[in-house]
Amino acid sequence: MPVDYEIKDQILHISVNGWWSSQIGHSVQAEAAKLCNDHGITRLLIDFRNAENLSSTIDIYEVTKDHARVFGSDVKHAVVLRNDEKLKQSAEFFETVARNRGIIAESFTSMSDAIQWLKD
Repeated sequence: MPVDYEIKDQILHISVNGWWSSQIGHSVQAEAAKLCNDHGITRLLIDFRNAENLSSTIDIYEVTKDHARVFGSDVKHAVVLRNDEKLKQSAEFFETVARNRGIIAESFTSMSDAIQWLKD
């Protein structure tokens, strides 16, 4: 699987490299939830800068539904994306759907900004 996990400064860093699909997304979601539960983590940093074929609008809508059930509103999520107009629109849609489902989430194009937001 093209995903790496690392816990650093009480933040679970998830780096996605290569092809992305909703099936991989559900697998990552399950692994991230397990790691958060096992280590008492309440902050996620998901790095999609090296991902390909990011989720469709339908996939984003569905995965946030599952995400809300799996993580609840206790986990803060920062998503880092390439600076790309299409990705920006998807990120804005993700943020809106996530907030409507009670998920604390923001998207960024800067890794340092994302980390700082998680620490605030």
